[in-house]
Amino acid sequence: MTDTPELLWQLKADLARKDAEIKRLRAERDAALRDFDDLHDEYNDHQEKVSADFEGDCWIALRNLLTKTGWTDWTDPDGVTAEQAYEYLAEGMDNVDAELAAAKAEIERLRAVLIKALSRLDDTRPGKYSAVYMAAHSIRAALRDTEEDG
Repeated sequence: MTDTPELLWQLKADLARKDAEIKRLRAERDAALRDFDDLHDEYNDHQEKVSADFEGDCWIALRNLLTKTGWTDWTDPDGVTAEQAYEYLAEGMDNVDAELAAAKAEIERLRAVLIKALSRLDDTRPGKYSAVYMAAHSIRAALRDTEEDG
């Protein structure tokens, strides 16, 4: 059997090795945590930059849309809010929709007038090869084509 002082010396040596191993592992852990924190900070910085770039690009696009649609009130020192821009653009789109509906109604009214005029022309019985007959024939063909196109 080994004597006690030798066992104590071995135990002390083992403890010193284990203590050194623990210190090395803690140093590795701390280095890994620092690397993680650095990468996390870099990621956050990149996300903030991407977000800022995107917001800037969106504002430029919105400003271009507002300018293109006739917005002229750039005097507010606080700038244009998203709500103001939305209301302005939505109102403009509603106006365009109303103008489009009115234009379609006018086209239909004019189509009806033209059809009625062509019907009255038929009642006058122009000659089959007269300029009036040929023009009426061309107009009827054009009306049929536009009806088929929708």
